[in-house]
Amino acid sequence: MNLIKTLYYTLLCCLTIPVPAFSQNVVRQLTNADGLSNNSINCIFEDSRHILWVGTWDGLNAYNGRDFQVYRYNRNTPSSISNNVIRQIFEQSPGCLWIATDYGINRWDEDKQQFTNYFLGTEHRIPKEERSYLIGITQQKRVICYVKQQGFFILMMSYRALKLSRLTWMGKNSVTLYWMRTDISIFYMRMAAWNNI
Repeated sequence: MNLIKTLYYTLLCCLTIPVPAFSQNVVRQLTNADGLSNNSINCIFEDSRHILWVGTWDGLNAYNGRDFQVYRYNRNTPSSISNNVIRQIFEQSPGCLWIATDYGINRWDEDKQQFTNYFLGTEHRIPKEERSYLIGITQQKRVICYVKQQGFFILMMSYRALKLSRLTWMGKNSVTLYWMRTDISIFYMRMAAWNNI
């Protein structure tokens, strides 16, 4: 009988007392000593492939869980990112990221392993302010960009090429729909959703 009681209490203890090895989360601090380009972080984004993208004051970092890959501006490489100050990161589709910097927005193509830079009329000019470029993604996965002192732009794929179209203010109706047009489409905005007519 003692053997049964001992086994019962042992089993009860094993089931009710948490085992530390299985209940603890592992938290690891990553710094520039681990390969991060800069400890001052502006934005963080996890893409659909579970790569952690970290935007800093000194480049874009891709972390795969083990190592950092750092992307910095290089004036001798046209396919490098346009600026090292990273402000925003969004994913339009798997393998296609959009990155806003203090000097231009960039599209990262995972297949080609390169950036395409878009300046929207501000090429070869030093930015006058921080956060000159702001980007967003609509529910339809269209990229919208605001450039200070230039206005709103929508980036559209047509005929396998990316077209930049300036959004022009057309007015506001009584149902708080904001109307804007490009050279090829008319859009209306209600709250945060964009629709194409």
